[in-house]
Amino acid sequence: MTGALTAAVDTLTGLDPTGLCITELQSVLTALGPALGTGCATFPAAMPAPPAQRCGPRCCCVRLPLVAAAVRDGRVGPVQAAVLTRLVGPIDPDALAEAEPALVALAAQRDPQELAKHVSHLLATWCEPQFEADMRSQENKRYLQSSREADGMLSGRFRLTAADSEVLLTLL
Repeated sequence: MTGALTAAVDTLTGLDPTGLCITELQSVLTALGPALGTGCATFPAAMPAPPAQRCGPRCCCVRLPLVAAAVRDGRVGPVQAAVLTRLVGPIDPDALAEAEPALVALAAQRDPQELAKHVSHLLATWCEPQFEADMRSQENKRYLQSSREADGMLSGRFRLTAADSEVLLTLL
């Protein structure tokens, strides 16, 4: 694992994020996730890429320059930055620019999962159609597989939405 982690860090430090669009940055982070640790392995699924006219070269640094600077300074991790990129496109650019200092401060204090919940809340509050599309996408990925063994034992695998998982954990 140490070799994989070293290779992941070398890859990240060798990247020039100013040359990557949001979807490219998300792809790199998702691919490196398992080597970076458990917090990255559960990195939330990327939202669909914004239309091409909104996501050109240098998109991440142009749309979220304070986030990009915080990553370079080490105040914010690259996974937290990728989570914040979900706001680019669905949220009005002026509102996003105004909120960016607070988002950087929040990202510096939260792990990727907590930050992803906050970003989902922002999308639900400010961009209901996008939030609803995300919820439909999550619902379409749900599954439950179970099998009963000869001795009566039950085993299975499942994937649940956040809301469904809360119900299951409460019932258990």
